[in-house]
Amino acid sequence: MKTKKKKNKNLIPILKLLSNGCKKCCKSFFDMIFLKEYSIKKI
Repeated sequence: MKTKKKKNKNLIPILKLLSNGCKKCCKSFFDMIFLKEYSIKKI
């Protein structure tokens, strides 16, 4: 039980960092697609 709790405490910040990274990646990916679509429509 004690080791599991320690592992979870170490995992939570890592998971938060990963989710933040995913959000940034998804946003940049979405922005890239949006910019491509926008530039195509503009032309």
